[in-house]
Amino acid sequence: MRRCQTLLLGIDEKEYGHFQIESQGEGRTACVLSVGSDPWTPARVHKARPEVPNEDALLVIDEGPLTLLAIADAHFGHESSHGLLTQISMLTDPIPDNPLAALELLQRIRPIRSSGKEPNPEHPRSETTLLVAVYDRRHGKVFGYSFGDSSLVVLGPKHPPKLLNNHNSCYPTPDLPSSLDPAFAQEFTHTLEKGGILLAHTDGIDACHYNHPETSIQPTHIQCLWEEHRSPTSFLRALTTLALEGIPPHPGGQDNIAAIATV
Repeated sequence: MRRCQTLLLGIDEKEYGHFQIESQGEGRTACVLSVGSDPWTPARVHKARPEVPNEDALLVIDEGPLTLLAIADAHFGHESSHGLLTQISMLTDPIPDNPLAALELLQRIRPIRSSGKEPNPEHPRSETTLLVAVYDRRHGKVFGYSFGDSSLVVLGPKHPPKLLNNHNSCYPTPDLPSSLDPAFAQEFTHTLEKGGILLAHTDGIDACHYNHPETSIQPTHIQCLWEEHRSPTSFLRALTTLALEGIPPHPGGQDNIAAIATV
């Protein structure tokens, strides 16, 4: 069975106002990564290294009727998001075809220790959101889990955008195995109706005006863009452009962006 895979890491995408967009699976899946458009964003206080301003990462795998979507938004350093998704990308097992198998991915992640010392309290260890979702087209099923405040949204032909995962305040780090305990994860399942699309994204989309979701991209904006751009690639290009520009008169592009769309 043919396997297509894309791993995009923020350390490689650092040009403000620019974004990298890729598609695979004969166009059924697309992904995008951007550092944002505002180098003076308030978000910079949470960056560990000025030379790595983009701490987001994404991974998407298409394999037969299955698609795995994974996004991670790190804080205090890119190591956690980049390390977790790189490890998942190196697993050669087939994409999980049930919720339990998806959770078992967490048990396969090995601790990453850069030193034997405890982190300096003045410089917290890198931590990250983590969202992993699987779309099984054979049965129209979506399932997975999330930590933190990254989002999985479903858009259908008969209903507005719906958030599938509950956000929480648990942010795993790969050098602390207990932080990846499934007990801390928010699990979700959903049946996707024909003609729907899945959108996974970090808060560079719905908080493009940093810490102000009320003046950032809303579900109505997402719905309008999907109605106008009916391919995942065109849709993500338009959505990312809007996030970088912001919702007038408010600023945008104030946080890193990672997003994946699949139909």
